[in-house]
Amino acid sequence: EAKCPNIGDCWGGASSSSDSNNNNISGEELDEFEQHYGTATATIMIMGDTCTRGCSFCAVKTSRKPPPLDAEEPNKVAEA
Repeated sequence: EAKCPNIGDCWGGASSSSDSNNNNISGEELDEFEQHYGTATATIMIMGDTCTRGCSFCAVKTSRKPPPLDAEEPNKVAEA
């Protein structure tokens, strides 16, 4: 898990996952939901699980020479 100093920006959304899992919500209901709970940002890491940057505040695995890319990753991300 990343230990980003801005993690509150990513995890500042709904307080209950059951509240935010309703995919059949209308635009008006979504506006009301966001006014009540706020919005959250989903952040995903692409091109593998290894970062080449190595920021001191982050707990993501790092390497100057990461393993080869997974050719199926675009499909896996789309499915997720």
